[in-house]
Amino acid sequence: DEVGTLAAAGAEGRLSVRGDASRFQGAFADVVRGINGAFDAALAPGRATSEALARVAARDLSVRIDDDFAGEHAATQDALHAALDALGAALGDVRAASAHVAMASHEIAEGAEQLASEATHEAEALRVVRDELGTLHETVTASADAARAAAERADATRDVAREG
Repeated sequence: DEVGTLAAAGAEGRLSVRGDASRFQGAFADVVRGINGAFDAALAPGRATSEALARVAARDLSVRIDDDFAGEHAATQDALHAALDALGAALGDVRAASAHVAMASHEIAEGAEQLASEATHEAEALRVVRDELGTLHETVTASADAARAAAERADATRDVAREG
């Protein structure tokens, strides 16, 4: 009955249930104590790993399982530590890349600011050239009008001189 209760509890995931060895004597009490000890030994690494993962979920990547587990439990412990090391390294790479992006964006912003300043100066220079060209156009137009008027007077004078 006690072994059946332990088996059912284990199948249902109620892993803290233990047999009561004090209810028995002799070899059967030893069997119940042995099953309890096997459960404790089998579950300790899982509990340690769960606690470590809870700390990882809270963003603590420095967590390590300090217990000395054997066999497949040690392999799980080593795999968890390797995964945490790799995750920490990857986050370090992301942090470094983020710093490079921030630096590059700062340099781009400075370059854009300088380009905008230079473009403002160029625009001002072009405005001055446009204004000077406008003045030159007015002067040339006035000179052309004066030359036309002078040519018309010269033609009129020539016509008067021919007539006599």
